[in-house]
Amino acid sequence: MLRPALTSFALTILLVSMVIDAAAADGLRAEDPWIPAAPPTARMMAGYMAVVNDGDTAVEIVDARAAGFGRVEIHRSYREDGMMRMRRIEVLEVPAGGSVTLERGGLHIMLMAPEQVPAEGETVTIELLDAAGEVRLSAEAAVERR
Repeated sequence: MLRPALTSFALTILLVSMVIDAAAADGLRAEDPWIPAAPPTARMMAGYMAVVNDGDTAVEIVDARAAGFGRVEIHRSYREDGMMRMRRIEVLEVPAGGSVTLERGGLHIMLMAPEQVPAEGETVTIELLDAAGEVRLSAEAAVERR
């Protein structure tokens, strides 16, 4: 009598773990998300991470949001006439089975109009969204000095 219950329980655990593994394989994940610490009067901050796509299809990110910030955009830094500049990008494509690195001097998340500048040691939830407005990645970015 105990044996059928244990078998049923084991099958349920196996099925649940398969569903969780399938969901993770189709999604994006963040590696090393972080935000450089800034003075309490900062009006802008930046977010960095590697966005990894473990799925079989490319994912297009068209928007971002972050807890405690009024506006969030994905930017690309570039050099023009000897000056570093930034420009918002409309689409961040993360290739199937690949990754995109958001880093200083390149692609990055621009965090603007903070309600309160997060202090070193705190975390900020950053979400990346697709064209349908679905959250494709949610990451806890640590505020730190590097």
